[in-house]
Amino acid sequence: MHIIDEGPRDGFPVLLLHGLGANAESWCLQIPALAAAGYRVLAPDLPGFGKSRFEGDQWSLDWVINEFNNLFKSRQIEKVGLLGISMGGVIGLKLAAEFSDRVEMSVFVNTFAVLRPRRWGELRYFMRRGLRAFFLSPQAQADLVASRIFPQKDKIFFRKMLADSIKQADPKVYRQAMLALIRFDGRNLAKRISHPVLIVSGKEDTTVPLYMQRRLVELLPNCGHVIIEGAGHALPIDQPEVFNRILIMFFQNPSETIRTYCSKSFSGCLHEKF
Repeated sequence: MHIIDEGPRDGFPVLLLHGLGANAESWCLQIPALAAAGYRVLAPDLPGFGKSRFEGDQWSLDWVINEFNNLFKSRQIEKVGLLGISMGGVIGLKLAAEFSDRVEMSVFVNTFAVLRPRRWGELRYFMRRGLRAFFLSPQAQADLVASRIFPQKDKIFFRKMLADSIKQADPKVYRQAMLALIRFDGRNLAKRISHPVLIVSGKEDTTVPLYMQRRLVELLPNCGHVIIEGAGHALPIDQPEVFNRILIMFFQNPSETIRTYCSKSFSGCLHEKF
């Protein structure tokens, strides 16, 4: 597994998990900020994406989290913080629930417990992606995905970077990962996570809409929720300064941050907007 390993070796380790079709470089605006704050940043290319090869027969979420458990053992990492976006958040959710002795805190960005679109526009988008990925190739839907995630004219560089990353991904892995996400049901997993969790949502996310993310917030026992204005699915790139500030604040003091964004007097968490 190809891993970017930055920051002081004695710093608290934070594992960064990218989304479907992306790679570790998608965290290019977070890695320097976290390293400068004293954290050891581990940003892998997930197996089959970026520079990481997958040589097995069946890519699955269980297989991936087992690889991370082996990684923790090989690098003698006893405790870790998680940061995952979209598919990376799903992997992080499963990792946090099943290896709770290692994970101390988690940030999930534009992440879901169950991917069940209820609006025709959302369903049509996923159907178009699926048809192109399975009947043509994952590369055939690269431009569609990149344009939806980065529609702004000033994000042409990142749009091309994402499209190129999707085109370089292992086609078999991409299809298997899509199926794994469609089948994923993390509702019971979320209920098992007792450590502090911060859900960060882009208000303009058109891939994982807010109502899906709020479902996840409601399931997590110890959770805060921040909604960032002017951010879509690529929130860490859309609003990096605001996101990095919230991220570092949480990792420095997770319990206090949760108290800031969650109130016991409410049935759920406060949805703070920036």
